[in-house]
Amino acid sequence: MTIVAYKEGVMASDSMISSRETGDKLIFGPKVCKIGSALVGASGSAQILRKIKEIKSHVNILNRISSILDDDEEDHDFDIMVVLCGKKFVFDNSVVPCEIYDEFFAIGSGSSLALGAMSFGASAEEAVRVAIKHNVFCGGEVYSVSLG
Repeated sequence: MTIVAYKEGVMASDSMISSRETGDKLIFGPKVCKIGSALVGASGSAQILRKIKEIKSHVNILNRISSILDDDEEDHDFDIMVVLCGKKFVFDNSVVPCEIYDEFFAIGSGSSLALGAMSFGASAEEAVRVAIKHNVFCGGEVYSVSLG
């Protein structure tokens, strides 16, 4: 459970994870990273995000993420957002990315709050703060990475 939002060259996230088994809320850290000239953010499985963060180059990044997801032996629930060469892609519980044509986008349990905030002018970071304030499954600090 999380929030990752993208708008105008900036991808931002919260830092909280919650245990599905116990409901405990833990601080995880940034759920967004910059890999070469690509921005990547993930919600859902912390294990998948750790594997994605090990990628060192944006070259063939969509295929490399697909491979990580395809090799995942557990049935993780996940959303992954990738911004590369001015295009936005999302992996929505699938090894096949879908291109997103909207100017801003969000994934995770706080995505509808973040999308609403961004549609009224909020930046990606501000949208994450809105989700943290109004969604119990979002929390912690706000982290961001940018294309610039």
